[in-house]
Amino acid sequence: MRRLLPEPIFGGGAHLADARWLAAACGLLLSAVIIAALSPAFADPAPEHAPPILAFTLALGGAGATFMLVWGNLKRKAPPARLWRGLLLLGLALRLIAFPTTPILEDDWRRYLWEGAVVRAGLNPYEHPPADGLDLEILAPLRSLGSDSAQPAPSPATDRMIAIGADNSDYPEKVNHPYLSSVYPLTGQGAFLAANLIAPLNLAAWKAILAGADIATFLLLLRILAAYGIARRWALLYWLNPLLVFEIYNVAHMDILLGPLLLGAIGLANARRPGLAGAALAGAVGVKIWPALLAPLFARVFLKSPARLALFASAFSALSLILLGPLLAAAGDGASGLAAYAADWRRNAFLFPLIESALGGFNSDPNAAARALVGAALLTLAGIFLIRPDPAGDRLPARALILTCALFFLSPTGYPWYAIWIFILWPFAPLAGIGLLAATLPFYHLRFPNALTGGEAPAWLLAFEFGAPLAIIAVELVRKHHHAHP
Repeated sequence: MRRLLPEPIFGGGAHLADARWLAAACGLLLSAVIIAALSPAFADPAPEHAPPILAFTLALGGAGATFMLVWGNLKRKAPPARLWRGLLLLGLALRLIAFPTTPILEDDWRRYLWEGAVVRAGLNPYEHPPADGLDLEILAPLRSLGSDSAQPAPSPATDRMIAIGADNSDYPEKVNHPYLSSVYPLTGQGAFLAANLIAPLNLAAWKAILAGADIATFLLLLRILAAYGIARRWALLYWLNPLLVFEIYNVAHMDILLGPLLLGAIGLANARRPGLAGAALAGAVGVKIWPALLAPLFARVFLKSPARLALFASAFSALSLILLGPLLAAAGDGASGLAAYAADWRRNAFLFPLIESALGGFNSDPNAAARALVGAALLTLAGIFLIRPDPAGDRLPARALILTCALFFLSPTGYPWYAIWIFILWPFAPLAGIGLLAATLPFYHLRFPNALTGGEAPAWLLAFEFGAPLAIIAVELVRKHHHAHP
């Protein structure tokens, strides 16, 4: 007789497994609702009462701790088919809850929107920093105070930039680092422009662009994991990651634009399509420059075929030059955001200050020496992966993950949203230490005495954010190496 009622969720011998999934789902949803409820308190940059930073941090950190239940459940076995639809809906619900929330403690999205408006106006964001759009009457007090910052002279370009923000008091007055030009290559600028074409200077339009990249990343993960013989269930580490959802849908960071391009490059390399793989990887370089570091790993896939290797190299090099050219051409300008970021930027770094301190006794410029040493270490690791054998070409994603982790932990900037780079690749090698970042990185926000300051985090907080995850990752990699080479 045909069953008239659906199978109960907690049926048969699945009681304990279902209870674990239910606990994870409830914890993630509760944290998302709490963060959404707290977010309006962060709308005013100078509120009468201090915003609830601690409560928010604990909610997001608690979501990350709950997320480790997801990792544990997936480690045990794949979720039953009857739960897959519910888990997909859970990830969608987390996104829908976060989408309309007020951004908390971060404002990079204002610069994205401003630069998109500048490009739409036919101006060059690498030549014109946001300060060029400030009304000269606003700048007059700065001159009287003897500001060293170069003030824009009246010109048709500055008049057009002033006109961009004429109808919105937030622009460019509230754009961060207004005297620095853009640090984002052309792929990113294209996304900024697309958001402005949807609705000028509109955060919801920008979040819609990010949502498209996010969903495309998840769908590509499902496809490419299967192509590499990895269980598709691990894509849930991406889909249910609360830190990733927060960084995309609340504070609207642009790093997820890397997802479809980077995964597309990996999938195309696996399909032995060197020209398209090179073009896709170059597209990722056009979002953030760092994926260029992965080029040797892709070259390894095509190393046995000189023709394919040449095609990959030429496609990658040519398109990368096009996408980076305008940014690099402006790097010598005193207002260059790229030059400032490359030379001096340091925020929430764990290992980099230790390296800098160690070099301080041997070098008159330990900052430059530490950056050079980190760069050399990353290039050396990429070179090792280039020469190490990979007969089937199936080690590319895991090697890319390891190199990206090395970049993240060694970098002079360890923003939580940079972990998006790692989370995109994490399903290919689901190490527990990487998941722990979702629980520890939210405590970065405790460095904010208020919503306007950017003070450096104390050493104990940095150790908490990075220390335990790094140690666990190192132990897991050593164990996997010993297992592969007993």
